Amino acid sequence: MSDPVAEESHTLIEGTQGAALGGATLARGTVLASRYEIVRRLGQGGVAVVMQARDRALGVDVAIKVLRPDAAGEAKRLERLAKEVKLARQIRHPNVCRVFDFGEADGHAFLVMELARGSLREELARDTAPARPLAARLADARAVAEGLAAVHAAGIVHRDVTPQNVLRTSDGRLVVSDFGLATLADPTASSLHGGTIAYMAPEIARGDRASLASDVWALGVIIHEIVFGRRPSWRQGRFGSTMAPAPEADLGVRAQRIVDLCVRCTDERERRRPTAEIVSRLVARAAERADGPSWRRAGRVATCVAAVAIAGLTVFHFVKHPRVEAPTPATALAAPASPRAIPLAGEPADWTKSARVLATVDGRIEAVTVLPGGDRVRVAWGEPRHVEDVTLATGSRTPAPLPQLPARGGPPVPSPDGASIASEGYDDAGRPFVFLGAAQPGAHLAAVAAAADPSLASEPRWLADGRAFVYDADVRNAAVFSLDTNRATILPAFDAGPSFTTFKAVVHDRVLVARVAEDFTSQLAVFSWPDLALAARFDLAAFAVEWQSRDGRRLYGLANEPDHGPEVVAVDVDALGAGRATRLGHVPGETLRTLALAGDALVFSASRWGGDVQLETAGGPPIVTHGLVARDVARGGGRVLATLREDGHNRIFELDEQGHVRRRLTDGPTDESPSILPGGDAFTYVRRAGESGFYRCTFGDGRGAVACTRLLEAVMPYATVSPDGRLVAYIDPQPQGPRARLIALDTGEARDLGDAGSYCAPVWSSARTVWVSRRTQGVPTWVELDVDAGGARTAGRTQRGSRACPDGLPDPAAPVRDGAKVVVSWRAELRTIAAP
Repeated sequence: MSDPVAEESHTLIEGTQGAALGGATLARGTVLASRYEIVRRLGQGGVAVVMQARDRALGVDVAIKVLRPDAAGEAKRLERLAKEVKLARQIRHPNVCRVFDFGEADGHAFLVMELARGSLREELARDTAPARPLAARLADARAVAEGLAAVHAAGIVHRDVTPQNVLRTSDGRLVVSDFGLATLADPTASSLHGGTIAYMAPEIARGDRASLASDVWALGVIIHEIVFGRRPSWRQGRFGSTMAPAPEADLGVRAQRIVDLCVRCTDERERRRPTAEIVSRLVARAAERADGPSWRRAGRVATCVAAVAIAGLTVFHFVKHPRVEAPTPATALAAPASPRAIPLAGEPADWTKSARVLATVDGRIEAVTVLPGGDRVRVAWGEPRHVEDVTLATGSRTPAPLPQLPARGGPPVPSPDGASIASEGYDDAGRPFVFLGAAQPGAHLAAVAAAADPSLASEPRWLADGRAFVYDADVRNAAVFSLDTNRATILPAFDAGPSFTTFKAVVHDRVLVARVAEDFTSQLAVFSWPDLALAARFDLAAFAVEWQSRDGRRLYGLANEPDHGPEVVAVDVDALGAGRATRLGHVPGETLRTLALAGDALVFSASRWGGDVQLETAGGPPIVTHGLVARDVARGGGRVLATLREDGHNRIFELDEQGHVRRRLTDGPTDESPSILPGGDAFTYVRRAGESGFYRCTFGDGRGAVACTRLLEAVMPYATVSPDGRLVAYIDPQPQGPRARLIALDTGEARDLGDAGSYCAPVWSSARTVWVSRRTQGVPTWVELDVDAGGARTAGRTQRGSRACPDGLPDPAAPVRDGAKVVVSWRAELRTIAAP
C-alpha cells in the first residue's frame, strides 16, 4: 500500500492561489518561516500539500511539502518527515532530489526541496514513450538507476521506488525523490508497511523486510516501463513468476539488452539480482552501439566489479564515475569515445635556479590567483590561513583586503575584475556551500550554491568574464554557477571510466574538467560556456592537474609521473584529441602545485614537506626524528615501521626505538599503511602499483630477507590492522564520499562502519573499538566506534580533529596508537618563470 506522503505529486499544475490545510490557508504571497514566499500550489495528497515558493534568502524557486496541521500533530507523521530530510541530506547526486531544509514555523511543519516540473508517472501516462528516441529512453533509465545507486551507496533502502517518486526537474534531469518510506539498510531492522503494489518485490508481498534487492526489483519494472512504455507482463517459471519477453518481433540489440537486464532485476531470488550500481553500468553499456563489447562479457565484468564492492574493497581513492546526463540544453555535444592517451615527450628542465623565488612561507600554499592587471597574485597558505598579495616584479608582500570569510572554508578566490570573492565554507548548520560577495574589507558573503566539502584543489574557479564560476557540486560532479541567472548547471560527463579524482579549471573562456583514471592517465575535456558544447577531448599519459592557458590552444598543467615526479607540462591540442605533450620543467625533490598564468609568466608553488616520527617514551620526553619524510608509522612487538619517501618512491622501512632507520623492507614505488601483527614477527602493508593489493610479510632474519604474500588483490586505502590481527579498518572512497569499512582477514567478511567524512586513516583503540574521523557541522571529529555494532554505536568518546587528510597525510590531532605518530611540516616557495 502506498504512503500518501510518498505519493504526492510535485508537478507544476495549475492550482488555487492558496492551499487549504485543515482549516489553515497558505495564500499566495504568504511568507513561511520569514523566508519562503508562497507562489502557488503544485499538488496535494492525503496528509500534505506541495507548494511552489520563492526562497528570499537565495533568490530561487523551491518546492515545499507542508504537512496538514492535523497530520503534523501526529508525532509519527512528524517523525517520518524529519527522517525523510535527514536521510535525503546524506545524498548529493544530480539524479537524487535535493532536500534543503526542514522546520516548523507559523503553525506548519514543512520540508524544502528542489523544484520539479513533473513526475515520471505523468510522462509515462501520456503514452508517448515508444515514440521517443531509444537513446533518450535509455538515458532516462540510466538516470533513475544512477540515482538509486547513490541512495544505496549511502546505506539507505528507499522502499517505494515508483515512477511517481521519480521527478523531472526544470533543467531536464530525472531525480529519485521522496524518502518518507526509506529506512537505513540494516539487516536487523524490522519491516515497515509501505510501498506501491505494482513495483513491490515478491518477498515484500510475502511480508519480508525491505532490502536493497527489493528496490532493484522495482527499478527493473521502472526501466521496462521507461523503455517500452508499459509495465512488464509475467509468466510462471521454475522459481516463480518471471518477466515475459517483450512482444516486439525485433527489438534490436540494445532493446534486447534492456529486456535481459529487467529479467535479472526481477529475479525471484534476491541474491541473483544485480546491484543498482551494476544496473546503471549495464544500462550505459546497452546504450552503446550494437557492435560494441558483447552483453555477456559486459555482464561478467560488472559481476566482477560487484564482487569487489561486496567484499568492501576498492582501489585507492578511486571513485567509479558513471556518466551523468547533463542537465543542460539538449544541443550539448555527445562525447566521443575516449581517445588514446597522448604521451609526454622530452625531459623536464631543472628550474631550481631559473624559476625565480618570489616568497617563502612556512606552510603549504593552497591557492594562487592572478589579480586584475596581471602584475600581482593573491596567495593563500597555512593553517590558520594567511592571505597576502605578492607583486611579481619585486616580490613585495602586503596583507590582502578580505571580506568576512565563511567558517572552516577554502581560500578566497577573487573574480577577474577583483570586484567579487567566491569562497568555500560552511553555513551555520554546518552545510557546505560556495559563498559569494563583494571583495571589500569586512563585506558579508552569502551562501549561493550547495557544494561538496572543501578538499584539495576544490576552490571555485572564475570564468574570464567574471559572471560565472566553476565549483565542486558534489564529490563526483563539477558545476558552473551563473551570477546572471543565479542558477547552477552540472557539467556534462565525458567518459564512463572510473577515476581517481576530478580537477576543474578555467581555460581562457572555457571550462576544463580533468579526471585521473585507474591507470594514472588523465582524461580531459574542454567545454564552451554557456552552451557547454564539447570543444576538445583528449587523454594524457600522466597524472595531470592545475591547468592554465592564454588562448585555449596551448595548455599548461602540473603532472606527476613515477619516473619523473612533479613537473610542469605543455599540451598543444586540436579539437577532440589530436595533439602533443611536452615536459617543460621541475624543481627536483619538491612538490609543485597552484599553477597560475600571469601574462607571459607561469607562477607556481614548490614545496617540501617533512614527516618526522614521534615516539613516546616511558616517563620521559618523546623522541622526535628529524630529516625523515614519513607518511605513516606503526609500532608494536618491539618494532617500529614507517612509510618513508625516498628517491620519489614510498617504501616501508624498519626503525629502531630512537627513530633511526634500520633497513628497508619494501621497494615501492607506492607502498604504505604498515601494521605490525601480534607477536611482532610479521607485518602488513598496502601496495598501490605493480601487483597492487594488501600484503602480509614476515620480517625474516633481520638482514633484509623479507618474505611477502598478497592476501587480497584489491587495495584498501589507509588500512590499519586491529591489535589482535583479525580485522582491517580502512577508508573506502565512494561516489557520495568516503566510508569506513572493516574486513575480517580470516573469512573475508566485510562490514560497513558508516560515513568517514575524511580520508584520515582509522586508529584502533582496542581489538573491538576503532577511531574514525567524521565531520560534525563541517568540523573534523574523531569518533570511537564499537565494531561489533557495525559503527551504529559509538564507544562513548569523541575528539576534535584539525584536518580531513585530503592529501593522505595524517591529522596532527588524531588519536595516537602505541605511542607513535607522524608530525608533518611544510615549507613552500612561490616561484615564477617565463612560460615556454
